[in-house]
Amino acid sequence: GDRVMNVRPPPALDVFETFTVAPDQIDQFGHLNALVYRAKSEAFAASLLASSVPGGARLHVADAYLRFRREQRLGDRLEVRGGVL
Repeated sequence: GDRVMNVRPPPALDVFETFTVAPDQIDQFGHLNALVYRAKSEAFAASLLASSVPGGARLHVADAYLRFRREQRLGDRLEVRGGVL
């Protein structure tokens, strides 16, 4: 079921995607598979890099950081957040 965390991310980070953990995203331990975290972060980075930047500047990923606050399980709702820091 839905478990709610009372920890809010910094307001500078935009919501890229909200999703509910599906059965095909669960690993053998009953947690959200680490490959899903990676795929979601790579999709966000690709979207960000494809966006237009004022003045014709080009973006590239110099570093990426994922924060795991707790294990995610089937049916949990998650937000993928990110931005240019």
